[in-house]
Amino acid sequence: MGTENVFHALVACKSAEKVWKLAHFDDDIRAAHSQDILSILHAMKRLRKRDDLELLVTIFWVKWNARNQMIFKGKRETPQIMVAKAEALIAAYKRVHSPDEACSETEQKAPPQKWNPPQAGFVKVNTDAAICFEKNIVGLGAVIRNDLGHVTAAAIKVAKFHGDVSYA
Repeated sequence: MGTENVFHALVACKSAEKVWKLAHFDDDIRAAHSQDILSILHAMKRLRKRDDLELLVTIFWVKWNARNQMIFKGKRETPQIMVAKAEALIAAYKRVHSPDEACSETEQKAPPQKWNPPQAGFVKVNTDAAICFEKNIVGLGAVIRNDLGHVTAAAIKVAKFHGDVSYA
């Protein structure tokens, strides 16, 4: 095995290629014909919208973090988890840094609860949903953790609210 470089770790290795395909960046990254991250960012700025660039940069960070987890702790993350983490990070950042867009008038806050792990060998799926009646949208989230409390998968989705809580 040759020496690894940043471009290979984030863009060209098999794991990275799977991540880019899942995030629908694979064609544009191949079309960039680049061997450095900065050139890819410049190419993507011309081809994609701001939201896409935010996801691209966040995936770079998540991919590098996953690489370090594998090298230093022997923990592997699937491409699906990496993309889900990047999407969740962006959504959380926007939620915290966009108070004007929050639906605070009808917001109901539940008291914090302590998470209890499942039995050994099992996973636990935690879900939640929130409705913003003013904007007619619903936010859905799910986190899957093993018996050690490690996240094995996470997902979020914002969807149009159709007026029925059971639909959310």
